[in-house]
Amino acid sequence: MKRNPDDDMDRLYGAAIARFGLTPRQVYEEVTPREMYYAMEDFESTNFGPSRNLSEVMRMVAFYVFNTSVKKKDRARRPSDLFKFSWERVTKTQTLEEQKNALHAIAAAFKNRNKEKGERKKKKKKKGK
Repeated sequence: MKRNPDDDMDRLYGAAIARFGLTPRQVYEEVTPREMYYAMEDFESTNFGPSRNLSEVMRMVAFYVFNTSVKKKDRARRPSDLFKFSWERVTKTQTLEEQKNALHAIAAAFKNRNKEKGERKKKKKKKGK
């Protein structure tokens, strides 16, 4: 299902009304979308920044407590191995086989490109004679 950009703006304006105590008229007539974006960004960093820091500290404590209470082979390597927060990106790491396949595909593309360049040079030389 395709997202409607107008729905996003309505949600943004609804959040502004709820969080900033603005009237609908103020939101729709006096505030630009750019101002709204910066206000929401500032609101989140001001209100959620301290709780994010506290959450990170608590996870670090849990990491140390966990690692001291389990066998060495079962220990977590990083605090994020215990649990992830919603603000953390989840990146997919490639397996060795996926990396090999990607490199072979790139090499094949360049090999074909070089062949095409060589053929073009030959055609130019023939035309020049």
